[in-house]
Amino acid sequence: MSAVPLPRGDEHAVPLGRAVEDSRSPRMVRRLVQRHLVSEGWEVRGLAPVYSRYKGVDGGLVTYRVDVAQRRGEARTSFVSVRTGPPSRLESQAERFRDPSWAKRALPLQPFHLDADTQLLLYAFPLDRGMRDLHRALRPKWIGRWLAEAPLSPPASTTPLLHRKSTVTVLSYRPERRAVLRLDAAFEGRAFGSDSFVLRMHADPRRARPAVVAGAALQVAGVAAPATLGMLRPDLSIERHCTGTPLPATSIDNDVLMRAVGRHLARVHAVVPPTTLEVLDHSELHLRALRCAQDLARVHVGLGAWAERCAMALLPAPPVGPRVLLHGDLHPGQVLVEGPRLLFVDWDRSCAGDPEYDLGVLAAHLFHGYGRRAERAFQAVTRGYRDGGGLLDEPRLHWHQAHALLRLVDTPHRSVRPDWPERTEWILTRLEEVARC
Repeated sequence: MSAVPLPRGDEHAVPLGRAVEDSRSPRMVRRLVQRHLVSEGWEVRGLAPVYSRYKGVDGGLVTYRVDVAQRRGEARTSFVSVRTGPPSRLESQAERFRDPSWAKRALPLQPFHLDADTQLLLYAFPLDRGMRDLHRALRPKWIGRWLAEAPLSPPASTTPLLHRKSTVTVLSYRPERRAVLRLDAAFEGRAFGSDSFVLRMHADPRRARPAVVAGAALQVAGVAAPATLGMLRPDLSIERHCTGTPLPATSIDNDVLMRAVGRHLARVHAVVPPTTLEVLDHSELHLRALRCAQDLARVHVGLGAWAERCAMALLPAPPVGPRVLLHGDLHPGQVLVEGPRLLFVDWDRSCAGDPEYDLGVLAAHLFHGYGRRAERAFQAVTRGYRDGGGLLDEPRLHWHQAHALLRLVDTPHRSVRPDWPERTEWILTRLEEVARC
């Protein structure tokens, strides 16, 4: 069925509270950060939103990347999260953030500030409600202890980590979910930077192990993948840092490269999935997509209703396909190129299930990033996949592609795009074409 066209304008927008609107205003947040969080001698040079969540009466969260600099020249990049919600909940959270030891540290950003005027709780990285030990994972001293105690295979090193000559850099951060860090390690008797590792910390410890399990299976099968070493802690995995460059934006028009992506995916899917990996369930997948539609309805009634209609049209699930090893979150940013070799990184969402799932997710991300230009690129991917021996069921591929688009419908709002309603309508229009809803 075809969705009723939405009227232009804000008549279907849900009125958001003033605090939520302030939390999504870079100008307001920048002013508050400069006034209440920035230490003396530092100033904000840049601030941009990178992630948000909104849960209605329970409030929401917006995280900003913040560039600060000293007047004499030193510059640093960090993150500030801005939380909204019932005042009692914000006060309780602020109280849990209190730690006298923070006052002894010379940091460019103070830990937190509860602003009574705007009813916003601002707190600086690495304070995190979900990852309480994130501040330790940023310190080579603690990593050295964990390296010495963890049964890694193969071991990262047989000599102690030199704390003062090693550095930790933040590669990506999703508040209360996960952080990806790079350790440039110096060990006794070896040069600085001779060993680089990626550390993945998760708020939910169950999400840390899939990358290790999948990585080990790929290594045994001889498929190019990050060299996984194991777990430093239940919530923290470690792997060798991969060399190579991310798939360039121009690759969307490069049929040879896109076919190579498809062939590599076919090699991944030929690997027997470990029995300890979660199995992708069609009903759970549908619930996830429906939750995204419901999250959208909290901020725009009309767009949310449109997304929910498409979700209901997709309710009859296709038969389950052959169970293969899945990447779980395949998009162009997960593809590294090194000469003639390709490999996929970031296996945190690895699972077992239909091969069409990975292809559907990739198709949705290609469309989201490149629009109509993505159609030719995805055709090249599927040709490469079949050239590599992969088999596809077309109805199941359309179902997975539609669900992947449905899970993206709230992405423009979460990205704090000023044109998010128009961008969301664009995604829903494509969803109708794919799902025929």
